[in-house]
Amino acid sequence: MKVDLARLESVDIRDVWKHEAKDFTQWLAKPENLRLLGETIGLELEPIEPESKVGKFSADIFAKDVDTDRKVIIENQLEDSDHDHLGKCITYASGKGADVVVWIVRKANEEHSKAIEWLNERTDGDLAFFLLEIEVWKIGNSAVAPKFNIVEQPNEWARAVKRQSGVSEINLVYQRFWTAFVNHAQKRPDFTNLFRTTKPLPQNWMAFASFAAGCHLSLVANSFYKRIIVKVYVSQHSPYLDTFLERYGEVEKEVGCSFECGTAKDKTFSIVKSFDVENSEDRWNEAFEWFCDTLLKVKPAVMNLVNSVR
Repeated sequence: MKVDLARLESVDIRDVWKHEAKDFTQWLAKPENLRLLGETIGLELEPIEPESKVGKFSADIFAKDVDTDRKVIIENQLEDSDHDHLGKCITYASGKGADVVVWIVRKANEEHSKAIEWLNERTDGDLAFFLLEIEVWKIGNSAVAPKFNIVEQPNEWARAVKRQSGVSEINLVYQRFWTAFVNHAQKRPDFTNLFRTTKPLPQNWMAFASFAAGCHLSLVANSFYKRIIVKVYVSQHSPYLDTFLERYGEVEKEVGCSFECGTAKDKTFSIVKSFDVENSEDRWNEAFEWFCDTLLKVKPAVMNLVNSVR
C-alpha cells in the first residue's frame, strides 16, 4: 500500500515573530509557552514580569520555578549569539538576584557556547546558565510549531537545580517516587523499547520526548488530590491538534479509557487513576505498572491517529 508522507519544513523565525520584544517576548511570556520552555530545561516556569527593569535596562522575562521559587532571567535574541547579549545575561542576573539564566538565540556561536560552559564550570550549584536555540517547523500548510534545543546547560542539572536544602518534603517524596519508577521501568523490555526515561527530579511530573510535532506524553503524581495521571499534551501550534480534538474518542476506544480534556489553548488529555503517592510507598509498584501499561497502550493509539493525517 502506498503511503504519502509529508516532510517537516523549517520556517524562518522572523517570519513568525517580526519583532523580538513586541512579538517573541510577548509570546514567550504567556504561561502556556513558558511551560514549553520549562519542559525543555526541566523547570516549571511561571512568569513574574516581562521587560523587567534592571537599572536603565530591562530583562526580557523575569520568571520563577514554581517548585523552588528560584528566580529565572530569560534573555531573547532572534539573531546569532553576540557579546552584547552575553553581557546582558550576566547584568540582569546580578540585578535581579537570579538563580537561573536562560539565553535563547537563533544560532549559538562556538565562542559563546564555550563561555556558557565555562560559567557553569566556575559557578556553584546555586547558579545555572542555559543556552538554547529556537527553531520553528511546519508540515505542509499546517500551523507552525516552535522547538527549543539545548546547546549548553549545567553539569548534573538535576542535582544542581534542585538542591535538597531548597526542596520541600513532598518534592523529596516525588524524587524518590520517580527514581523508583525509572528503576522499575528499566526492567521491562517492552517499555524500554518504546520509551526512554528522563532523570528523576523532585517535582510531581515526568515528561517524555516529543513523538510528533507538538505532541508528547507525561506522567503526573498529584499528592493533594491523591491521583496519578498519564497525559497526552498537544500544543496549540501542533498540526495534529484539530484532528485530535475531533477524533480523540478513537484513542479512548482503542486504549479502553476515558480522557479528561483541558480547557487551555494547549490541550492536555488526561487518563486519571486514584492513588495516594505520599502515603502508600509500599504500593508504588502498582502505580508503576499502571503507568507502564497505560503508556504502552496510549502511544501506539495516538501514533495511529497522527499517521492517519500525515
